[in-house]
Amino acid sequence: MASFIVTIRSGLTAAVGTQLALTMASLGYASGRLGGTPSPLLARGKSSSEEEVFDALHYDFVTEFVTSMYAGRGVSHRYVKLADSVSFEDPAARCSGPDEVREAFRALRYLKPQSISPPCCVNVQPQGESIALWYALHQHYLGGRLILPSLLVVTVQLRQLKEVPESEFVVLGMQEQWNGIPLWNSYLFWIVRRINGMVSYPLTKGLLR
Repeated sequence: MASFIVTIRSGLTAAVGTQLALTMASLGYASGRLGGTPSPLLARGKSSSEEEVFDALHYDFVTEFVTSMYAGRGVSHRYVKLADSVSFEDPAARCSGPDEVREAFRALRYLKPQSISPPCCVNVQPQGESIALWYALHQHYLGGRLILPSLLVVTVQLRQLKEVPESEFVVLGMQEQWNGIPLWNSYLFWIVRRINGMVSYPLTKGLLR
């Protein structure tokens, strides 16, 4: 029995160690230290909102939604909703479903996020029935101790509402690329980020009230 317990403990220690090591590797890649290459789109949004692409005028509601999220005000907008299958992913974690995504951005306020420059839509790409909007973000956290430029890709669908003249945007997915570097997109790192997302949901919900 004692040997069985030792084996279980050793297995858990190895699993946790592997998870931490791969998470650190994902973060290192996002920092550019392990060969990640920043997208040129990030530089377009660093100066001012004048760099926005023309088509961004049609997506003001989504821009408001992104600006509110990254000001620490959570996920809330009258005309922007989360799909039941929505996901949010960054180099650290992948959150799946509206509850996990809402909790991730509720917890973000504890990092005291502040925009150095407003989120700026630098690219619009139709993707069949959906549209991908690329936002250049320039944020600082923890009172300026952490400065992080990034690209946020927001994939939305447009749904016309019968009861109001405005249209409603449905967010299908969001991906934040720190330093403008695309995520390390192998299945192994996808699993690592998903495990982190599942673990962080109950932790922040229980500890950050």
